[in-house]
Amino acid sequence: MTFHDIGTISNASVDRFAFPSIKRNHKNVKDEDAFIDIGSRITGVSIRDGTILLYQKDQPAPSFLIGSLSLADSLTIQGLSQLPHPGDLPNEVEFMGQPRALPLQSFHVHQPKDLATGRTTDCVNTLLQIGFYASAPLTAPLCHISYTAQRGAYLIKGCEETQNCVNIDAQNDWPSLTHRYVARLADVPIAAAESTSQGFVVATSQLGTRIAIAAWDDVFLYAIEPYAFLDSNKGSGARTKKGLKGSLDDLIKSGRIRLKRPGEEDHAYMRKCGQPYYQEVDGCTGLPVIKPTKLPSAGVVYAMEFVGEHHLWAWTDKGLVKWYWGPGRQGAREEYALGTFVL
Repeated sequence: MTFHDIGTISNASVDRFAFPSIKRNHKNVKDEDAFIDIGSRITGVSIRDGTILLYQKDQPAPSFLIGSLSLADSLTIQGLSQLPHPGDLPNEVEFMGQPRALPLQSFHVHQPKDLATGRTTDCVNTLLQIGFYASAPLTAPLCHISYTAQRGAYLIKGCEETQNCVNIDAQNDWPSLTHRYVARLADVPIAAAESTSQGFVVATSQLGTRIAIAAWDDVFLYAIEPYAFLDSNKGSGARTKKGLKGSLDDLIKSGRIRLKRPGEEDHAYMRKCGQPYYQEVDGCTGLPVIKPTKLPSAGVVYAMEFVGEHHLWAWTDKGLVKWYWGPGRQGAREEYALGTFVL
């Protein structure tokens, strides 16, 4: 999956709030075919690493990008690749490109060794992302459960081999990687988001251990261990919940782990990622499933942001609200009234 140009917009005709259609940038296109529909309207804009990202209501990850901050006579807009349908993609199949996903946490493996040869190889970067699959095709060939069960959010892992010993910056970089589905987030309110004006509102904590997903006045909190999907020692190794005791080298010497042949090494930890740390498996996709906690409703959510890993702030139709679940929390629910602002 790669980027593809979908057209240009003249500065003189730019709608400041939305681009419901875009004019094709090909000379031979007839006038009646000059404009193409890009789907739902653009409702948000952000800047990542010198690139302008455009967001649609029904997709919390960016859908299109403008590759430069310098404005010319026309702006070239590129579409980000859609996620493959998870029902058509068994979890052992990899896909290429730069999908519509939100970065969560990154990991770097420095010049790993091939177990059989003992030689060091290129460094490996991996990136854990959140991808939303909302649109519904008519059939799901590889799943006998209703398709509604597959619509939702997924953890997607991307990897790359690199000779430059620099980790991916999950907050700034937007690389094109080799991807694989690694987990499913259960009970994501897809239907509620599609029926509201603001769609999804999503926030992630700085360390990537919390994901908050809101639709209208419902807020779902997912507590995850990102390194269970990034570090094999955490997800499948000695320190996992049901892992084997001992270091990887000791387990190989004792014969409890088979010595792999050259080329079989999984330095990016893409196979059986997060298992058995996460032992509950989704019956439809075969992926580990992570269930949420539904937070007490505090009004219609317009925006959310984490402060640390234990505080979630939101701006709602009732004003500014906060949820806290850290040390010392006793399950109490408190409400405060803000005083009059003096400007």
